[in-house]
Amino acid sequence: MNMRRYWVALVAGFLIGAQAWSADLDLSACAFPDAPVLPDASSASIEEIIAAGGAVRAYQATLEEQLACLDGKRDGLGEEITSDQLTMINSAYNSGVDTLNAVAGAYNDVVRAYKARTE
Repeated sequence: MNMRRYWVALVAGFLIGAQAWSADLDLSACAFPDAPVLPDASSASIEEIIAAGGAVRAYQATLEEQLACLDGKRDGLGEEITSDQLTMINSAYNSGVDTLNAVAGAYNDVVRAYKARTE
C-alpha cells in the first residue's frame, strides 16, 4: 500500500492551508475536513473496508464542498483580487485536490491489498 503518497499530500495540504488561512484573506470557512482513518489492509475485514469506503465517500463530498467554497471566495473577489490572494486560493485548492486524490488512492490501495490477501 502506498501510504507515503497519502501522508505527503495530507501534510502538504495542512501546510498550504495554514499559510492561506494565516494571511490577509480569510479562508477559514473553506477549511478542509480531516481525512478518514483507513483500516490496515493486512488485517481488515470486509466490513471495515466497506465502512472505510463510506467514510471516504463522505470525506470526498465534504472536501468538494470546500473546494466550491474556495471557488466562491475567488469569484467573490472579482476584479479586485490580488495576485497574492489568487495564489493563496489556488494553492489551497490544489492542495485539496491533491489530498482528495491521495485519500482515494490510499483507499484503493487498501482494497487491492485486501483482494490480494483474500483471493
